[in-house]
Amino acid sequence: MDSKYIGLNHYRRYFEFKDNIPNLDEIFKYYDVILNTPYIFKQGMKKQFCDCHLCKNYDEIIDIIKDIKPEYYESAIKTINLTEIHYCNLFIMKKNDFYKFCEFMFDILFEFDRRHNFTSDKDVLNYVKDNFKSPTNFLYQSRIQAFLSERIGNIFYFQNFKKIKTFRFGNYFTS
Repeated sequence: MDSKYIGLNHYRRYFEFKDNIPNLDEIFKYYDVILNTPYIFKQGMKKQFCDCHLCKNYDEIIDIIKDIKPEYYESAIKTINLTEIHYCNLFIMKKNDFYKFCEFMFDILFEFDRRHNFTSDKDVLNYVKDNFKSPTNFLYQSRIQAFLSERIGNIFYFQNFKKIKTFRFGNYFTS
């Protein structure tokens, strides 16, 4: 790829610049990364996760970081009580930072899958069914890796980026 910058968005969550497309070269003179505006919670990142998902999965991610990415462990512990959380894995960053992000993210997620013997979507769904009682919640909770990836991303941002530029992004709920 020839681009100096790489961004991530998806079908209903995206940066919305309208007609005012930013000059990325100018922004990256002063900032390390562009992120979406964070969500603000009264409780920290771990507590918020535990209120909606399986708390043991958050703890497993911290353990995995300790085991395979120990240079990130201190940041992982410090982010547990963060109340500003960048959801949706929306960002624009320098290409080298993107490669570091992907290595960090996928090493952790693949290890999570390995520890749970997830080799197919069916394995994940069976895990969710074993851990949640409400059938209406199964499909939502089967996106566990996505929910974990948002928290893993925040750990990466916390450790690697001190100067963050935030932008509001497209309509999250109705797209």
